[in-house]
Amino acid sequence: MYRCILTLILFLFLHNPVFCQHPLGLGARWGTVNGLTVKYWTSNINSLDATLSYTIKEYVFLDLNYTWHYRALLDENTLYLYWSHGAFGGKSAARNKDLAKRFSGWYTGASIRAGISVPVGFLDFSVETGGRSTAYPSLYGELFAEGIIRYWF
Repeated sequence: MYRCILTLILFLFLHNPVFCQHPLGLGARWGTVNGLTVKYWTSNINSLDATLSYTIKEYVFLDLNYTWHYRALLDENTLYLYWSHGAFGGKSAARNKDLAKRFSGWYTGASIRAGISVPVGFLDFSVETGGRSTAYPSLYGELFAEGIIRYWF
């Protein structure tokens, strides 16, 4: 039994996500907005990143970003920086001052972010920061910091 568990752990952590057949990652995001995240690599340096967050009776938040990665910081597979821009939208019950919960009803806007990512086997650990600003129903902005963990298929 111990050998099976050790083999599974070694397989998960020694596998390189860059060479996966399917460039799809699913994970969780913590920070200003908590939720599920999906990332799809469109090339070796570009990806699409989406986040879906919600709490029952408070808000739902959908964020979609186009991301560019700088992969030559140390080497191509160890650590990389990224920046992205995108749009978001959601519906809220306006029970908090945070952007995702501020407006009563529907809201939409744009975001820009930068982060650093460390792939470890099938997993990817990221930390990012940036800003979001609503365009509808009125202008309101916030700065954010979030942590992400993803599993690559």
